[in-house]
Amino acid sequence: MTARRSRGNGGLYRDEQRECWIASATVGYTPAGKHIVEKAGSRTKTEAKDRLKEIIRGYDDGPAIAPTHYTVADAVKYWLQHGLGRRSATTWHHATYLIKGVEVTDPYAEFRWLDEDLGEIYCVSFVRGIPPFEALTRFGTVSGTIEEVTFDEVCGRAFAEAEASTRALPGYIGAVQIDGWSLIVEPLGWLAADPDVRARLSHGTEMVVITRHEYSTEEFIHEIDGETATYFHLIAPQHRWGSNPDRWLDAMREAGLDTDHDESGNSHPDFTFANAFALASKVTGVRFSKDVLNLQFLGAETHES
Repeated sequence: MTARRSRGNGGLYRDEQRECWIASATVGYTPAGKHIVEKAGSRTKTEAKDRLKEIIRGYDDGPAIAPTHYTVADAVKYWLQHGLGRRSATTWHHATYLIKGVEVTDPYAEFRWLDEDLGEIYCVSFVRGIPPFEALTRFGTVSGTIEEVTFDEVCGRAFAEAEASTRALPGYIGAVQIDGWSLIVEPLGWLAADPDVRARLSHGTEMVVITRHEYSTEEFIHEIDGETATYFHLIAPQHRWGSNPDRWLDAMREAGLDTDHDESGNSHPDFTFANAFALASKVTGVRFSKDVLNLQFLGAETHES
């Protein structure tokens, strides 16, 4: 493995485009672990060598910075919270165990259950300002099938419908009201991501949709009155669409989504669904905790039997 370059070390390289030599030296690291590099351009290689010596000498003499109380423990906490934010719960706990004596908390702990407990395919939507009965009606559920159910019954009916039906679409959904929003859960489903369904649900209001599908596209959508404001695939949050694609950019970063992913290595950014629901809580103010599953839901069929 390549050793990390020591602070104060550097090198020279030729910039053909600018037709000059560049002296470059690493003089430190940010709390996130990124290099702090000082560069200087020169006409000749000899001049560049002299500039490199000046940079290194300036580092050795010590930078003129204000006193700070930033400690190693602070740096470790920053790394655990931001560097590990998009990792699984297993990775998080393993890393915190290895670094003893530093008290840290998982900023997405309350949403970790959403990585596993709802299965490999589901859709969760948040619709502002309308009650669950209206939300299910706007959704387009079968008339006369809306009824009070538990969350376990919602899941049981959805799986039973899937086993008994030849349709590819899910057959049963549930809704519950939390903090002025209707939360709609589709086990095995993704209908709320359909543009026509979104248009009906968000008419005169707004909604957020999160889809999980292990074998297809997984999405985050913010819809306002039938118009897509922000849309991105969870596997590629650096690419966003909509009428206001960067509205939640700061919130996305705070939620641990890699909005500036470097694609030069042909890789995808890491994420968990805990990150997606952390973002949803910032947009809606609703925290989808596991306790919500103990509330009384309204359930309904999504199509005729």
